[in-house]
Amino acid sequence: MAPATALRTAAAWLLDPAKRKAFYGLLGAAGTFLVVMGVATDSLVTGVAGVVVAALDLLALLLASWKAHRGDWTGIYAAAAAVVAALKVAGVLTDGQASHVLDILAAGVAIIPMLAAFLRTDTGTPTGEPESEYLARHAGELVIPAAEA
Repeated sequence: MAPATALRTAAAWLLDPAKRKAFYGLLGAAGTFLVVMGVATDSLVTGVAGVVVAALDLLALLLASWKAHRGDWTGIYAAAAAVVAALKVAGVLTDGQASHVLDILAAGVAIIPMLAAFLRTDTGTPTGEPESEYLARHAGELVIPAAEA
């Protein structure tokens, strides 16, 4: 399977809430089985499940934002903060490390929207929208001179 096809397949899977819900149920059942069999403790399973759920939710939000060509930066920060919190609860990150990561995320939330706006601005259109969006939005209003037609 080509990387682009694999990415599209993963994106379609992650953006389908029913499939994610089924995966969460499977994750819960597997965790319960591991605890009952004595292979893992309930706190370990809870921590790992929290990290997996938070990471999948963050990936789904990032993919949805990318697909819509706009970022929900507050939501992305909140989802990333949930991943950090889950990693902290699971014992992967210390309080200091979690705080440092959250500081970096906050800086990214402040800078990335400005960078995205800069990259999307098309000085060739009157509104600054990318040309394809401008043409689609203003198609009924455009007058093409006969010399260009």
